[in-house]
Amino acid sequence: MQVVDPKIIAFPLPPPKDGGDVYKKSECVEIAKQYKKGSSKRRLALEAMIYRGYAKNSLKSLYRLLLNDEKGIPIPDDDWRGMGCPSVLSAQEIDEVIERIKREDIRLASDDDVRRLVLDALKAKGVTDESKLKFSATTVKNYGAIFKSKLSAFHWKNDVESQQHMVI
Repeated sequence: MQVVDPKIIAFPLPPPKDGGDVYKKSECVEIAKQYKKGSSKRRLALEAMIYRGYAKNSLKSLYRLLLNDEKGIPIPDDDWRGMGCPSVLSAQEIDEVIERIKREDIRLASDDDVRRLVLDALKAKGVTDESKLKFSATTVKNYGAIFKSKLSAFHWKNDVESQQHMVI
């Protein structure tokens, strides 16, 4: 069981304005902006929001909202998606990539192959924004793991080669 800092538990926060259980995203930003950027108070405010369930996201995502606000990007008051960044590909798009791999008899040998398939899928759905066409090595590894879980070893060059060496 994780021990919560008593400062987080005791941190004073107003209840959500609409009388509900959760802050709107813009409400989180406005409350956090009351405290100096980089201060321990701002961090405590954000952690207290998460602890009380007023913000349904990670600390990193809340900081991302604050950064977007600083850049002048409007903060949408849409539903909280949950933890982390949005998926690059939907479940259906992943299935389409898997079908393509099978149909075209593609063999994957590296993370670059996985990255290329994800980029192709994004471009096929009309994504042209360069910032959306860049993603981390971790994201590529995660999609590689998803692809691997849905494909036989036949589609993975390294797996096929290692199986052949074990037979010899």
